[in-house]
This record gives sequence, structure tokens and C-alpha cells, in this order.
Amino acid sequence: VRMPLVNSDRSEPPPFQAHRRPDGRPWPITALCIGLALLLAWAWGHALGGGTARAFGRGYWLYLGTTSAALTVALWGLWRLRGWAR
Repeated sequence: VRMPLVNSDRSEPPPFQAHRRPDGRPWPITALCIGLALLLAWAWGHALGGGTARAFGRGYWLYLGTTSAALTVALWGLWRLRGWAR
């Protein structure tokens, strides 16, 4: 017996509705993304204006750049995911 690839019974919605946009966005994920973006901006401002970079030397900029890039990629992914997190 072959199963149909398309939902032939129109009375039931399809089980996977990725093409539809959800009505509301989850606010905890939005707050997390905004909070972490502000924290990242504060870290860069502190590094540029404070003595943190001088205390740790040149390696601090490599550390800050690498962790900032990783966090930015993670935040971008989380921001894109928030529409699916229902």
C-alpha cells in the first residue's frame, strides 16, 4: 500500500506548516536576542574605552573578535529561529 505524498483529506490541516507565518513572536527569545546584542555592544565599548584591552595585551582583541563573531552568528540564528519557536 502506497501512502499519498499530499494530504488528500482537506478537512485536516497539514502537519507541517512552515510556509505559514505565526501570529505572534515569542517575547522571551526576542528579549534574549536584544539583551545579548546590548551586552555585546557594551563589551566592545568597554574594551575600546577601558583598560581591559591594555591589561590582557594584544591577545585580548583576538579573543574579543572571535567570541563576538561566534555570538553574532548565534544571535542571528536565534533571531531567525524565533518565528518557529511556538
